[in-house]
This record gives sequence, structure tokens and C-alpha cells, in this order.
Amino acid sequence: SIIMKKYDVDLFNVLVQPSKYDITEQYINKFLVDISSSLLRFREHYGYFHSDVKPANIFIEDDNSFILGDFDMSIKYTNNNIIEECGTDKYIAPEIAYYKYAHKKSDVWSLGITLGFMLSRQKLPDIHDKSGCLSHPGVIDHLCKYNIPDIYIDLIKLMLVPEPDERIDFIDIIKLIK
Repeated sequence: SIIMKKYDVDLFNVLVQPSKYDITEQYINKFLVDISSSLLRFREHYGYFHSDVKPANIFIEDDNSFILGDFDMSIKYTNNNIIEECGTDKYIAPEIAYYKYAHKKSDVWSLGITLGFMLSRQKLPDIHDKSGCLSHPGVIDHLCKYNIPDIYIDLIKLMLVPEPDERIDFIDIIKLIK
């Protein structure tokens, strides 16, 4: 079991209180590097998927460091990750929704949906396909309504590629942002 300290602020609360928090490009980049690094380390060093990446599970330290929390749905990585239940509907990757299969890049999809929420400062609309998963074209079309820099729209497109083998990985997200 993992024991963590209690945090006062999570990303969800920051996003639903737009007048209280200023989300700059530097803040977004720090978020991407901190959480991508955490997820990469969790997968590569410990052999686990988080499986429930979403704003309510990302905590913010006083120094604006982002901390990944709530590991109760984490799954040990194997070559055959058949899973029964995993994640939160709006954030789960298509391979989980359709096939009950966790891929090593499934958490990338969830981080992409989280990034979309962060950039638009709006919960993403219910643009689901038949599996209950947010659809890639629907999310991108929705985000294009906001004044979001192209670099982030392009990154989200890479994070939400439906085929997990073709999806960008955490190490590439970190390299792109740094």
C-alpha cells in the first residue's frame, strides 16, 4: 500500500475556480513534465499503470509541483493486461473501453483528456463513442473553439491517437515540452 500526505489542492478544484488561479504556459508545461515523469517512473521502475489519471487525482504542492495520487486502481503491468474495471469513464482509453485491455500507453490517453480539460477550463462535453470513451475527433473539435496554442492542440492529437501503439509516449511528451 502507498501512503501519501494529504494535499489541500487538486487540479480539479483549480480548474473549476478560474478566477482564483492563473494557468500560464509555464504552469501547463510544468504540469506535463511533472505528471509525465511520474507516470513514466511508475510504469518503468515499478511496473504499474496508474489507470485513473484525472484532475481530481493530481495534487498541487505549495511550490506548484504536481503530484500524482490515488493509486487504488493501479494495475501491475504484464504483457496480457486484461482488466475488468479501470478508471473514470470520461478519461479511459479506447483499448480499455472496447477490449478491457490496458496498454503501456493507456495513461497517456487519460493525461491527454486531462490536458484538454486544463486548457479549455471546461469539462469536456459528452462526445462519447459507443464504448463510453471520449472520441478523438469530438475532443479536438471541441478544443478548437478555445484560444489554445497550436502546440497543445497538436500534442493532444498525439496523445489521443486511438491506436495505442501509435500514441505518443511520456518520454516524448517530456522531450517536446522541455
